[in-house]
Amino acid sequence: TTGLLRYPQVKDFTDLARTLPKKIYTTADGLFSNNISAIFEDSRGDIWISAITPENSLLRRERSTDKIHRYTSEQGLPKLN
Repeated sequence: TTGLLRYPQVKDFTDLARTLPKKIYTTADGLFSNNISAIFEDSRGDIWISAITPENSLLRRERSTDKIHRYTSEQGLPKLN
């Protein structure tokens, strides 16, 4: 319920327990919701984000610009029934 947390690179996965996030992305950064349901990193390093919302929506954090792009039915996603 806090948004998407971005952590710096760590040597060992267990180090994350003692590491503060570099950035926390929230609705103020363009997320549809701070309740993230799934994330995926593509081959370009862009992060695709699915958030819990009443409407079908998808987000992409563009690695090269650190911008959040929003996709809804207006951009071609099918509407939920």
